[in-house]
Amino acid sequence: MQERAAELIPLLSRRDCLLTPEDTAEYVTEFFAPTGLESTWFALETEFMLLAMREPTSSLSLADFIVRSRLDLEELVEGILHAAGRRFTIPVDRAMPILGGVYERAFRITALAGPDAPEGLNELGSRIAELLFAITEDEG
Repeated sequence: MQERAAELIPLLSRRDCLLTPEDTAEYVTEFFAPTGLESTWFALETEFMLLAMREPTSSLSLADFIVRSRLDLEELVEGILHAAGRRFTIPVDRAMPILGGVYERAFRITALAGPDAPEGLNELGSRIAELLFAITEDEG
């Protein structure tokens, strides 16, 4: 994700006009384009979660990893939003679970039924764009 963000931020920064929800949907769709590895990643994440539930010592490590990952992701998303000339209207730690929940659902559905399934990754761009414009505003 950091590599994709490093490519996206300069593109957004060079834009001469404000993003529309439609533009945003296209960027999100491209950013989260299916890779064909969704089922593998879904199975791996599920195995880690099950291991953590069975082994209490593993759960602390997984919980710590999740918190660290969330903090990194918050910083990444705020950087992308800033490059796009937008900012959250709610605290980032409240916004990310909303956006993350939509992404995780699309990821799971894609892993199980493919990206064209209802609410799969192919719908993610429009869903995230709609949410972003509801919980962000122009910086200007």
